[in-house]
Amino acid sequence: MKITNTIWLFILIFLMVLGIFLFLNKSASKTPKNLEQTLACYDSEKLDQTILALPQETQTLRAFISFQSLPLSEELEQELKNLEISLDYNSVVFDYIWATIPVNSICQLTDLSAVKSIFTSGQK
Repeated sequence: MKITNTIWLFILIFLMVLGIFLFLNKSASKTPKNLEQTLACYDSEKLDQTILALPQETQTLRAFISFQSLPLSEELEQELKNLEISLDYNSVVFDYIWATIPVNSICQLTDLSAVKSIFTSGQK
């Protein structure tokens, strides 16, 4: 084989390997993101991993909120209402209340001192 043919064969193989690498790298970047990668308050101790593992596309979630004490003060109830969080008072278990929470309100919810933790079953 001529030396020029060997060089061209080497360049062709190099370009094929490079193309495969770039294709696989693009495919890897399309992995679905979760709330942990999108929420500014992902490192809050109040957020359980079940919340952070939800898909990025989640708009509203159903979760338990643990409060410091029950019943809730009128001020706290008004703050929750302002955050568009609705509580199901028929589902109170100890200091947990089942709630519907918009994802864009989660960080403000974790900032409230009356909230101890937030978790869900991990389902949409």
